[in-house]
Amino acid sequence: MKVTFETINTKPQITNKKNVVQNNNTAPQNQNTTTLPGFHTPGMSLVSFKGDDIDIQKLKDAKKVLTDRKNAAQAELNKAKNWDYSKEYDKAAANAESEISNRNLSWYNWSKKSRIRDKWMNDFYSRNREIQDINNRKKYLEDIIKTCDTALKDSDDKIAIGIRLNNLNEAQNAVNKMFNAKGGLHDRIAGYGAEKSKIERMFVVPLAKSLEHPDVKIPSAILLHGATGTGKTTFLDAIAEQSAGHVVVDDMTEEKDSEVLVKDFNNKLRAARRRFLGKDDVKSPYGTRTILLINEAEKILAMTPEYAKENLDYSLDDADKKLLEKYDEDTNLVDNVNFFKGFLDHCSQAPADENDIQRGGLTVFITTNYPHLIHPDLLTRDGKLPYIAINPAEGSNIEEVVKHYARLNSEALEGAKSVENIEDIDTLIGLTDKAKATLKEYKKNGNLDRLYINYDAIPYDKIAAMYKPTKQLGAYSNDRYRKVSEDAFQNYLEKPETPYYTHFLKVLMREKRDIGPKRYNKFYEIYKLLAPLDVGEREELIKLEKMNALDEKYRARLEYIRMLEESDKENLLAKQKLGQINDKEIERLKEIEEYQRLDNMTFEEYMSQGAEPDDDEY
Repeated sequence: MKVTFETINTKPQITNKKNVVQNNNTAPQNQNTTTLPGFHTPGMSLVSFKGDDIDIQKLKDAKKVLTDRKNAAQAELNKAKNWDYSKEYDKAAANAESEISNRNLSWYNWSKKSRIRDKWMNDFYSRNREIQDINNRKKYLEDIIKTCDTALKDSDDKIAIGIRLNNLNEAQNAVNKMFNAKGGLHDRIAGYGAEKSKIERMFVVPLAKSLEHPDVKIPSAILLHGATGTGKTTFLDAIAEQSAGHVVVDDMTEEKDSEVLVKDFNNKLRAARRRFLGKDDVKSPYGTRTILLINEAEKILAMTPEYAKENLDYSLDDADKKLLEKYDEDTNLVDNVNFFKGFLDHCSQAPADENDIQRGGLTVFITTNYPHLIHPDLLTRDGKLPYIAINPAEGSNIEEVVKHYARLNSEALEGAKSVENIEDIDTLIGLTDKAKATLKEYKKNGNLDRLYINYDAIPYDKIAAMYKPTKQLGAYSNDRYRKVSEDAFQNYLEKPETPYYTHFLKVLMREKRDIGPKRYNKFYEIYKLLAPLDVGEREELIKLEKMNALDEKYRARLEYIRMLEESDKENLLAKQKLGQINDKEIERLKEIEEYQRLDNMTFEEYMSQGAEPDDDEY
């Protein structure tokens, strides 16, 4: 695709012409238009700039074609201008007589002499005809040179504009990174190392291995739960981007009708199966898997109010009960849950062919704010729906989150400072007018180096200590930390005499904790209800189990944690076999193997190793 410029217009228009310049002997049809490649975005201008970088090399290549064409035309005109018929005739005749003399031909070799003269004179007449042809095309050649001169000046302007636009594009991209998160789990998400590691063990690593071994076990579903704003959707976006090229991401509709919902699930599985087999419309490579995203899954997969009343070991508050009643009115929860239990049995497994209707290489990723309302049969059923809590940031997570955004702000500032033309600063999208005015003033005065964000010097540990979540105050969501960082960035540019860190604290102190105490405590209760057992709890439950004193509520929790441990163990063993396991993961593997060793002991064996049960604890 090419871009046609009219004179020195900064707004290129797309054309379908295929050649930069014509390579035949016909004159250009439009002496004022030059076609240059390299601009990929229609309507791009310095006023509203978006899009890909301009290919400067293509513009330079086009300029070289124009230069070569002009030089060739000029060389022909110069040849005609320097031609003197009489001098060239006499020169050819003299050269002929000189060759005859040098060969010492006798008087009777007149035929050889004639051939030598004919050779020299024929060459002269051939060159003379060439000059006559050049003179006949003189007007055309002059037009070529004139057109090329105009086009070369225009191409220089366009190269300069292209370099300018690319510089502005780089600056804008740096600013955009501050507003739009990109990348996989480690690029997009700061902190949350345990959660990211678990997702990688459960899904990302097995997915990569499945490219060579399609039968590698990949979970049918993974559920992310937590309060609004903690980053559940960001995790899903990061997983999708990190897996790009290996999976296709699909979304469920908002349909609540059970019959339509079941049909939609089956259609998604059918499409995933064809995709895995390389038979979809876009001909995906064989083995391409599918991620199916479901947000607010509790709306379609919750337990019924009757089930909650009769079977739960914990009490629901009035708000939870009203939600269950609403979900029960909107859809047939019983049918949904029964179908989904069967759906999860085989959906992630590799299909053998299109008739393998239960398998599709599909994994469901679910987010919910109310995991405790999802039917317990799904949460505890053979480990098919493992869940991961995305908690409000605290401790080291706060430190990493705040540092992540401070680093992006620093990169955005350096990008904005890199704009070469001072007037182009006004075109940067996302900065306030006051921020742009500051950048222009500092650039004009040569003081840009005074603007900087030293994000490494910020005392993140103090921020984490001062603003940790509490039951009395609530918590800041990750979204709120992002917004505070963006506001602090703008404020710093508007008033750079005050350090960025001070601006950040001022904005943070003004902002309320968007996860209020009531909502935070509710989330905390849900988290504790569903949280995996910690080491102390795990050991105590083993003791009770050995003594046949474990009630059903804790037995279910222990069985579920064993399922998760087995899943973790399989993934860790796979990493160990590939030589990709780290020290922390080795310790986790040893811990799981020790738990499993204790699980397999009889009561007598357990007691004989000195693990005395503590009857007073329960």
